[in-house]
Amino acid sequence: MEKTRKKRGDERGSTLFEAAAALVIMLLIFVALLQIYQWCVTGIFCQYASFYASKGMTLGYRLNLVRRGARVAAIAISGDSAGSTSGRETDDARNYMSYGDASGVWYRYWYPQRNGEPELYLHGRYGEDSITTAVTMLNQPLIRPELGRVLGITSNPEPTASTRGFNYSALYLEE
Repeated sequence: MEKTRKKRGDERGSTLFEAAAALVIMLLIFVALLQIYQWCVTGIFCQYASFYASKGMTLGYRLNLVRRGARVAAIAISGDSAGSTSGRETDDARNYMSYGDASGVWYRYWYPQRNGEPELYLHGRYGEDSITTAVTMLNQPLIRPELGRVLGITSNPEPTASTRGFNYSALYLEE
């Protein structure tokens, strides 16, 4: 009987330690899942913006309107608002589509200030019968550089999406 009491005294607090260790591991898994979720959502918005850019190019819109449409479609992943805003994204999007850069609406990832900052990058190309657009979030702000080096990740993932469509503008627009 005395042996069991002595054994229990040596194990006092082990349950608390095990629970704390399990919570730390669960917290790390949760944070990793949030990072993966953010990357997936960024990829979805890149696809949406690429679709809008492709749609504009296939219909023959000017490239500045195509860029505006792609940026408006990607407002959710464009970072903090750095220009004048009304407080509502729909009003800002309407204002930006109408007046472009003169509207004063812009977001942090549209015009990066320093090299290496995140940037919403749009690339469109007219082919013979097709149009290809690609939207990439360069330097996606996911993993802290210190954590990335520990995990062996040298650069942040860059979600990208491309869309290809038929060049309908060639049917009715002359060059």
